Amino acid sequence: MKFTPLAQPLPWRITLVTFITIAGSCSLTLSTTNAKTLELTKPTPIIAVLADDGDMTPVQKNGRWGYIDKSNGRMTKFIYDEADYFSQGLGKVKSGSKYGFINRAGKVIIPIQYDEAETFYGADNGLSLVKRQGKYGYIDLTGKEVIPLKFSSASGFYDSDVTWVSIDNKYGYIDRTGKQVIDMQFDEAQSFFEGLARVKISDKWGYIDKSGKQVIKPQFEEVEDFRSGLAIVKLNGKTVYIDKTAKVIWNGEAPVK
Repeated sequence: MKFTPLAQPLPWRITLVTFITIAGSCSLTLSTTNAKTLELTKPTPIIAVLADDGDMTPVQKNGRWGYIDKSNGRMTKFIYDEADYFSQGLGKVKSGSKYGFINRAGKVIIPIQYDEAETFYGADNGLSLVKRQGKYGYIDLTGKEVIPLKFSSASGFYDSDVTWVSIDNKYGYIDRTGKQVIDMQFDEAQSFFEGLARVKISDKWGYIDKSGKQVIKPQFEEVEDFRSGLAIVKLNGKTVYIDKTAKVIWNGEAPVK
């Protein structure tokens, strides 16, 4: 069975895509708002469907990726090596070894020129971490490089107002404008959770707050993020739980009084 882009929108809305492959035969089920169901159980060129929460669903056909718009049944061209989920109106695609972003009509909005790129996560994010020529930076939804590609490594902002970056093996933190808010002074650094971030100085880990203050001085061999006010750390070879004052709450044997 051959699939081709639809010239006109379908008279119903696709609400669910179900895909099963059994012994080389493909079953693609599209459930719609008016209770119609299309079920294709004959062998078909479509061999993969990634389920998602939005209208644009990544689909693979004859080894190439594109999208089905579940709101009207239209399909983009199947021309990409990879296709990721849509977020904030853009879908990340890969052609060859490079990444870029297309809109719902399949038009390239952000040129396919990056060695790495993150999806525009979250309704309030608006920034994507990208890499080109060995350097990381951040672009907005128009493709403008709002924070220059100058970092050796970096993390996405996600739902935070600050994130860690590194230059020449030293780590610090920047805000969404690219302003340095915590100096490049750490040997490793991680994202903030519950107001604290893991940082490493020499061979010991500790925690800082968003002002850069050492809330828990580096003293641990290993650390995890705080969850519900507690963090797992390794101290003198032993795994224990600490609170945000560095008090040992549980040492793996009995409650610590």
